[in-house]
Amino acid sequence: MPSAADAPSAAGAAAPSAPTPAPPKSSGTGIRVVLGVALVLALNHLFNEAMDESGLHVAIVTGTLPPAATRSALALATFHDDVARRADAAMRDDRGLVRSEVLQHRKAEAMYSFVTVHRREIVAEEAAASARAAGVAHLSAPELYRTVFPERARWRQREHTTEDGMHAPVGFVELLTQQTVFSVSSGQVDALKHSWIDLGYNSLGEPGVVRCDLLQHASNPTTFLARKVFRGQHAVEAHESSAHFLRWHQAMLGGAVPAVLVQESILLNAVHPRTSAVPFQSAWTTF
Repeated sequence: MPSAADAPSAAGAAAPSAPTPAPPKSSGTGIRVVLGVALVLALNHLFNEAMDESGLHVAIVTGTLPPAATRSALALATFHDDVARRADAAMRDDRGLVRSEVLQHRKAEAMYSFVTVHRREIVAEEAAASARAAGVAHLSAPELYRTVFPERARWRQREHTTEDGMHAPVGFVELLTQQTVFSVSSGQVDALKHSWIDLGYNSLGEPGVVRCDLLQHASNPTTFLARKVFRGQHAVEAHESSAHFLRWHQAMLGGAVPAVLVQESILLNAVHPRTSAVPFQSAWTTF
């Protein structure tokens, strides 16, 4: 029989210990989840942008400078600086804006074209706003197009960069732009688009070709605008003697009944985005 000494005393009995509180969960897990979701959404956007075959929206507005802006080389340079500043500001402020370009017509030096490339549809007043703000008068009604070539992701406007060990850009040059309006029969629309894929990719492999774009008119699907940007006249001559250009020319413009009819072809200077001479860097470059 157990004695009283064997029984635990009330004083000696150990009080039950309180449960140890669990350490607070690290907030790092939540941050990682948020970052993971953001990364997935960003990759999904880039993938959709790359795979989306629908064209971007393009508006082209043309007008003339007032006489004061063309009175001297200094006045013209001031105008070019002003439109460049406005175009750069528009690119910063509007995330849907893909490109903002200014071109000077070679045969009519007081005439300029303003090109806007956007992810959404462009209204007429919006297209003319930058030209009007720069003092350009007698503006044409906007010509509206959709991009066909190159694919959407390759229309982004390149930024000038100076890498370690690289000299800062010296001087600016104006690239030569060739702009041609084609008309085709309704039965040749797809043929023109497919033929331009071969011509476009091969042309972009030429050292003197900076762009080889094809646009389709928004309201008249049988009208196309071909736009090529070259480093100079020598590049035009090399391009037009290349095997891929001659192959395309024969397929589309050769024969008794050409598939494509040329309505108009003009030459322009690429004023903005700017192109540095040394080293050669251009925001016009297709990449």
